[in-house]
Amino acid sequence: MAYCFKSIHFFKLGVCLAVLGTVLITAGPADAITIKEEEALSREIFKKVAELYPIVNDRRITEYVNRIGYKVVNELPSGSFDYEFYVIQSSDYNAFAIPGGKIFIHSGLVEAMDDESELVGILGHEVAHVVCRHISQRIDRGPKITMLSLAGVIAGALLAANGEGDVGQALTVGSMAAGQTLELSYSREDEMQADQLGLKYLKKAGYDAEGLLNILKKIRNRRIYGSGQIPAYMLTHPAIDDRIVYLSSWTETQSGNPADADTSGDTFERMRIRLLALYGDEKSARNELRRKLDRDSNNYLAHNGYGLLLARTGNRKESAVHFQKALETKAFDADILSNLGMVYFQDGLYNEALNTLKGAVGVDRDRPDGLFYLGRTYQQLGNNAEAVALFEELYRKCPRYKNLSYFLGEAYGKSGALEPAHYHLGVHHYGERDFDIAEFHLSRALQLSGDSNRKSEIETMLKKIHKHKARTAEEKNKKKVNGFDQQRSK
Repeated sequence: MAYCFKSIHFFKLGVCLAVLGTVLITAGPADAITIKEEEALSREIFKKVAELYPIVNDRRITEYVNRIGYKVVNELPSGSFDYEFYVIQSSDYNAFAIPGGKIFIHSGLVEAMDDESELVGILGHEVAHVVCRHISQRIDRGPKITMLSLAGVIAGALLAANGEGDVGQALTVGSMAAGQTLELSYSREDEMQADQLGLKYLKKAGYDAEGLLNILKKIRNRRIYGSGQIPAYMLTHPAIDDRIVYLSSWTETQSGNPADADTSGDTFERMRIRLLALYGDEKSARNELRRKLDRDSNNYLAHNGYGLLLARTGNRKESAVHFQKALETKAFDADILSNLGMVYFQDGLYNEALNTLKGAVGVDRDRPDGLFYLGRTYQQLGNNAEAVALFEELYRKCPRYKNLSYFLGEAYGKSGALEPAHYHLGVHHYGERDFDIAEFHLSRALQLSGDSNRKSEIETMLKKIHKHKARTAEEKNKKKVNGFDQQRSK
């Protein structure tokens, strides 16, 4: 099984139907934004969300969340949206969908979950909001507000960044410059509709409402038994108590068939612990993992998580001890072997890293971490030919693996293969937006390459670099002129 999420599915938005077949909405208002405008707005909102909160850039976590999200998406009518699922690094209990099919869930909410059914329940509900275009239909296409301003307003509202508002009240954000207001909180009708449609998709995917019901109770209880602050999810998703009552009634009348659910809990719990250990609050992560180990000293997932947490804080020697403890229970676990090999590599123990990573790749050759660090270990040991072979194998499977192009280019360079060395180094720096360095390497690769397809790809990147430089120079000139005019006016 490959561990790189490559699937691109497109889904058309149509009329939303309730579980019982009743038509819940009609076509949007005549002045609602178009699908094309919605996709453009989605890109701008994504940028704004990324400015406000860090998005977890962890392939293992994002692939898992996308795989779970697509269990719902695959049940949708065929059509035209590209659904993408992201985890935001934040302790808030929140999840939201933006126009265009991008869905976000905060790490704090995932960490509060007990199993996969809770995750798929939340994601299914958010998918239903996208299908019904609940936000898009609230947007007035008036000329007074720009797409960029609108994106900022929507991002701030959905994130509930200030933690302000009253449960059940519409979250209304005004744009003074535009003279407009946008009512962006979902209505009770929206929530009921999203629940009904989401439940329909969950059932078709092999799940019942129990997971969604359980996580909604946790969100509600966070306010009752927690700090008293209203969870962000409750600000933009009102009527949570009504939803709990409705979902409770629904589960009593339905016979669930969770055939696709992770009944063992291993896959979900492994992901959740990784998220907690690498991206959660360090003190909270340490306390939870310690409690798990106090209850069961052989809990290999807790040992693996504790190892990740210690590696995150720089304590690699103690980290290796916990990975070794985990391997006493799961001796041939490619994930744990890869983690231990990575720690050995980072600690400069290259022979230990080599043997451990060979074991990891032998168990599961499709696991990118094992291939990457085994390649880097060979590189450190001076075996560039073996490093190139492993990096190329990984490049075929996961071309966007973080920093792969850099080390592949470096390995080619040390092997004397200049054209692929310049190409891959150019691709790396292009992705990092180091355009001067990228231009140098790509220009050299273009001169050396005899591959027409690669030359065409390089020429496209160079054109984009030149356009970026021209645009940057133009903006600098405008600032100089404006500054000069301001000085003259004084």
